[in-house]
Amino acid sequence: MAKHKTIPRPQLIWRLVPSKEICQQLGISYSTLKRWRKTEVITEGIHWQYQPGTKARLLWNLDLMRDWASNSGTPAHARSIELFVASLPSS
Repeated sequence: MAKHKTIPRPQLIWRLVPSKEICQQLGISYSTLKRWRKTEVITEGIHWQYQPGTKARLLWNLDLMRDWASNSGTPAHARSIELFVASLPSS
């Protein structure tokens, strides 16, 4: 019987960008982005995070924000979130 090779899964890269760039990429204003964050339409630690070592500068997950803009509230976006969480280093 032939042995099966385990093929490693490709590592997913999630690009984090500053607020100015996410606004440009999504074609939205900073006030819209701020409202989404304040009303918890998007999730801290998933869609955005504070830059490590600061409590002032925000970084945005470009891929998940693009996906959210196209697929919010759908199983497709839920799957994207699952992939992101699964790609995080284990504690």
